[in-house]
Amino acid sequence: MANDSGQKLLRSLKNQYPTYVNFVNKSGRMVYLFWLDYHGKLVRYGHIPPRKGTSMDTYVTHPWIALDAVTGYPLMLNGERVFHPQVERNGNVYHDRNREMVDIHIPVYSLYRRCLESVYLNFRSEDIADANIPAQMKDILAKIKPTRDFTNYEHYHSIHYENFGDNGNDNIPEDVDEHDFDDNVSDSSEDEEENGALYNA
Repeated sequence: MANDSGQKLLRSLKNQYPTYVNFVNKSGRMVYLFWLDYHGKLVRYGHIPPRKGTSMDTYVTHPWIALDAVTGYPLMLNGERVFHPQVERNGNVYHDRNREMVDIHIPVYSLYRRCLESVYLNFRSEDIADANIPAQMKDILAKIKPTRDFTNYEHYHSIHYENFGDNGNDNIPEDVDEHDFDDNVSDSSEDEEENGALYNA
């Protein structure tokens, strides 16, 4: 399946081969964990606090991503933007008592990008125009409306990734389904993924 631009749509394909994962948040930030369902829609699976982890029963061909809960920036899962579960890697077969460990961490951003984020998080919008920062940064920051755009991932990413020459995920909706790990809710719907349980990393 391809989208309107002809690119292959990232989505879950089958639920034939189960596998078992531990996601561990080593980013130092609050993390939102997302599963891409069978239509390419992002389904949010709650949050993972810093130094915490969550166990997830999933399937081969089911992609996962993680986002910084504050900025909406994509985080890395074992060094990749998208994690693709497997039944085994390098001869290591995964099961309920031997889950694949997936570390969530911050990517290495350019200095310019880090500076922009720092200004965005620490300056009041009315002070940016008079701040001693490059005009290009002011132009980008002027397009962002604080608070609202932090939660509107699609708009936030389109602004940032166009300017940084980095493609954001166009499929991130403003409203996503959240599963509360603490409630341990079970759902057998075809378009809902497996349940997780938080633990200390």
